[in-house]
Amino acid sequence: MSREIHCPMGDGDLQADDDAQLLEKVRAHAAEAHPELTAEQVQEVMANGAHDSH
Repeated sequence: MSREIHCPMGDGDLQADDDAQLLEKVRAHAAEAHPELTAEQVQEVMANGAHDSH
């Protein structure tokens, strides 16, 4: 089952095959769209928001 996360800033959803791939996508998205976020904040978003996709 794949994993997904909804951007808490309202930029849509990201999906990947597993948490490792999802984290890379989240990091890339944050670097481009939300450069003000620290690495710790990105980890927190991932930890609180990642879930199995439907």
